[in-house]
Amino acid sequence: MVADWMLDMVGYRAEEEIGRRLIVEPSCGCGAFLLTIVERLCGWKARHPDVGWAALSECIRAFDVDEAALRATRRAVRQALIQRGCPPETLLDAWLVCGDFLLHDTDLRADFVVGNPPYIRATDMPAEKRKAYAAHLNCVTLGTDIFVGFYEKSLELLKPGGALCFICADRWLQNAYGKRLRGKVNADFNLDVLVRMHEVRAFDEDVDAYPAVTLIRREARRETFRFVNCSPAFGADDVEDVERAMDGGLDNVRGSRFELIRLEKPHGDALYPLADAATVRFVMSAMGRYQPIEKCGVAIGIGIGIATGCDDVFLTEDATLVEASRLLPLYHQRFKDARPVFLVNPWEEDGSLADLQRHPRLRNYFEKHADRLKRRYVARKSPEAWYRTIDKIQTELLGRRLILLPDLGVEAKPVITDRYPHHGCYWIASDEWDLEALVGLLMSTPVRRFIDAFGVKMRGGTLRFQAQYLRYVHLPEWKDVPDEVREGLRTAFRRGDAALADRWAERAYRP
Repeated sequence: MVADWMLDMVGYRAEEEIGRRLIVEPSCGCGAFLLTIVERLCGWKARHPDVGWAALSECIRAFDVDEAALRATRRAVRQALIQRGCPPETLLDAWLVCGDFLLHDTDLRADFVVGNPPYIRATDMPAEKRKAYAAHLNCVTLGTDIFVGFYEKSLELLKPGGALCFICADRWLQNAYGKRLRGKVNADFNLDVLVRMHEVRAFDEDVDAYPAVTLIRREARRETFRFVNCSPAFGADDVEDVERAMDGGLDNVRGSRFELIRLEKPHGDALYPLADAATVRFVMSAMGRYQPIEKCGVAIGIGIGIATGCDDVFLTEDATLVEASRLLPLYHQRFKDARPVFLVNPWEEDGSLADLQRHPRLRNYFEKHADRLKRRYVARKSPEAWYRTIDKIQTELLGRRLILLPDLGVEAKPVITDRYPHHGCYWIASDEWDLEALVGLLMSTPVRRFIDAFGVKMRGGTLRFQAQYLRYVHLPEWKDVPDEVREGLRTAFRRGDAALADRWAERAYRP
């Protein structure tokens, strides 16, 4: 279903002049896309009997780094060609390339690039490979997942008027490591169609990085693009409905298992808002009328809690483990309903590391675990500071009441605490907004819409309440919130009543 649809989207059909065009498959694997491509090219050849088979040698280039997968693909394609009456070896030798597409030196100029790039997280790649990709590609850093490189390299191959269509994660549109790629596409290409297929069984197995079909053309940028938001039940029959709607030039179509809408594009490297039409309309309207959360009386701002690099050593529930002055009350999701948890704190309030000679119990405790602490990267980088945590304590947060939100959640569940946050939580501090009223607003559907539109989603619809997405939340000024709404939001927080929070939040956002 997916391969045929994507080839249709770029115009790779037997009735078109594909026998005089080049299509590139940058990661062909076991040939799911390539076999469909070959069938269509052979269909074109049947329409042009005067063209010899050898003339098709420059029509396909399929890469893969996996020799075993490429051998399996070669066998499958060979059989398909033989069934068509084609002597296969000449074509196979030209079409199939064993090598790393991202590092392969090529002067190819493609009319089409189509496929399913691998999704490998940066942390799962060997360090030397990451360095090589970052040195070779402008949109790739050491922290970039590999599929971003496939986008960049493939876009560079396109001729003017050429088209790229991938099915892979759409995270690059909504996270930090996609910033350079967003800037490149917005400047030099035209994002034409995005079909978000989150939770659709487009693959044979479940994946964390939900897939999307993305169509980008090498042509002048247009200010809008077509966005298809699919439900989990989306299937082959719906593909036909979407194709008919697109071919008919329709921009706003609601099917039983999909919604097709036309959305405005952001400029530069800004994140793309992607959600259902009602959510995007609300978000865009609110962004036009209100200020970002950090400009609405959030004096210190938004951030993440402390990362230690060894929680087993730095976190404790034992209030007598070391000197009382070296234990900092900590908020940790895992311990939120249990007795208090503490950070074994190696930092002074001025930001310097504590002198272990002045704290003998702290010294004895850290020396007991010295082997583990010294193996950490942060300790190897600064051997004299082997007992430090990865992050320093932000002294301006000490003793301050904060709103904390967990990194992951199907819905926002903020709390108010004066304990220092662990890195599994993001914090919000405000000198103007009443914290209880602000939490009432944050737990509401209207605010969730911002995270839904701008945030990357994980398996099961789980949202990421990260600082980069929280900063896109726009709020009315506290001074503009009526007293009745303020008290209603406070009451919603105190009761933990999400429906009540929704009712008062809608009043707060009312034009």
